Amino acid sequence: MLTAALLSAGGAALHVEKAADAKLPCAANAALEQAIKVRLPRVRLAKGRAAAGDLVAQISPTGGGFRFEVRRADGSVAMSRDLFSGCAQLGDTSALILERYLAQISWAGRDVGLVAPSPPPPKPALPPPPVVSAEPVDAGLPEVPVDAGEPDAGRADDLLSRIGVAPEPSGNEVISAEPAPRAVPDAGAPPPVINLPPEPPREPIVSAVEVSAGGGLWYGDRPVGAFSLDLGVVLRERVRLGLLALVGTPFTRAVESRGSIDSFDFSGLASLGVCTRTALTVCGSAAGGARFTWAKTTSDMYPDKTRLFSTATAVISVPELGIVGRLSYALGRLLLALDVLFAVPLIRGAVLIDTTRFDNPWVDFVAQLRVGVRL
Repeated sequence: MLTAALLSAGGAALHVEKAADAKLPCAANAALEQAIKVRLPRVRLAKGRAAAGDLVAQISPTGGGFRFEVRRADGSVAMSRDLFSGCAQLGDTSALILERYLAQISWAGRDVGLVAPSPPPPKPALPPPPVVSAEPVDAGLPEVPVDAGEPDAGRADDLLSRIGVAPEPSGNEVISAEPAPRAVPDAGAPPPVINLPPEPPREPIVSAVEVSAGGGLWYGDRPVGAFSLDLGVVLRERVRLGLLALVGTPFTRAVESRGSIDSFDFSGLASLGVCTRTALTVCGSAAGGARFTWAKTTSDMYPDKTRLFSTATAVISVPELGIVGRLSYALGRLLLALDVLFAVPLIRGAVLIDTTRFDNPWVDFVAQLRVGVRL
């Protein structure tokens, strides 16, 4: 018992990496430390750098959920489990797995009360000291011959006859005793069975479907109003696939001594990006698609000289690439978001009236507030 106490008090220790909670949506490692204090009260928890013989426990995020690992002091993995439960249950679930794991290994700091210590062997009982009664010495009697069958009794009588007094026991006599037999486990008995908790169901691939409408500002070569529709699919709360349709409010350009051009822009983009798994979600996506400009010319004075690619109306389309940033928050199924789009047309399109040329802008910048549903 003294050896077990020394191992638990000053020997190997367990470290919990609470700093890893910065990458988790909840303080799962701090909850793990509290659960260890409740479930494993005899395991010594330590801070700082792990020494030889120590173990380090940590819960970290993975692409599909979470991972609970126990590492040795040299950084090698001693045990690893993938977890898919909710963040609030990670600490207690990991402590339960750690309790089962420590019960199956030989570790200096394992004194957790899962395996009952073997009772110490019983101390051998000391026989009572021999009692020898002293008799008066008869100097005239001849020496008593020693019986060959009882040599010890003959020597004791001869010693008493010489010293005339019975020796008192000192209590320091060496008494040999047979060691208590050790219990041998039954080789035919089945090994103990430890049932781990059932693994939680895996997270579905499609986490949510988002449908929203937005309104804001579209700036190309001049600021105009903009409206949009967005359809997005979120995979495992991390990857977002989206389709975005934008349309700007129409505006009119004057052509000197020729008339005017009425036009409006609209755009269709597909996006792919990643999102954070936090309450206030931040998503960054790459987007690609096409930008369209519908234009119609009118003339007040010279209708025969007004032309748009030899027609009165036309649609100009150019390919476009960009990035989309989104900041969103879900209130139940209600979705509120702020979108920012920055895109660059890959080629230039133009509206021509005689020698007057109106080019598409070099860049597009769109900022919108969105309201939608998250299913």
